[in-house]
Amino acid sequence: MSDVTKVFVGNLAFSVDEDELQNLFEASYSSVESVRIIRRGNKSLGYGFVSFTSAEDAEAAVAQFNGFNMEEREINCEIARARDESAETTGRQRRRRKAGGGRKKRRPRDPDALDENGNPRNPSMLAAFVANIPFSLDSDETFLELFAAFNPVQAHLVRPRHGGRPKGFGFVKFATHADQLAAIEGMNDVDVDGRPIVVKAALSDNPYEKYIEDQTAAEAGDEADEAVADAPADEVQPLE
Repeated sequence: MSDVTKVFVGNLAFSVDEDELQNLFEASYSSVESVRIIRRGNKSLGYGFVSFTSAEDAEAAVAQFNGFNMEEREINCEIARARDESAETTGRQRRRRKAGGGRKKRRPRDPDALDENGNPRNPSMLAAFVANIPFSLDSDETFLELFAAFNPVQAHLVRPRHGGRPKGFGFVKFATHADQLAAIEGMNDVDVDGRPIVVKAALSDNPYEKYIEDQTAAEAGDEADEAVADAPADEVQPLE
């Protein structure tokens, strides 16, 4: 069951601290119990949680502040989801940090990095791009299970178009933005069978489908180029 007394607040400016966030919510709701901004070291990760003693106030705060402009950013508010305890335990068992050293991370090209005009897309608030995946993880089901503690909706390993083992990267889609951010924080650089995986926001909400679409279009273009190259010169229409 959802923890309706806790509100997730995302897309915060990195300069926002706990006092500012608490003042914002306390100005309208006296039942604010605590405020926590998630950090890595001293650096804000751009999201946090506000806890209420009243479930009604928590829901009203979501309705009031979702999309609210705070320091030139529209913050994202939603009721925080309580993770399944058994799934979280299973996830922790898998997330063993490497003792030291390790291989240099591979840097596969993010296939969804640019739009049709060559401009970066807005990062997805639901999907994650995962790289440096060991080849021992070779099924979508196992890939999905790896993220079980974070409420994944679907997961896909990318394979060569004509079959074969996965290419070492894939995509995971989550139920909420809070789940996506928690997965990025909790799983990035985690050792999986000797490889520190890379987890970051994907650049569209349906990155796997977009990747397949782009690959199909690219192969169709290659086949057309080969057909032109093989055709007799008098059958090729010159470009004007």
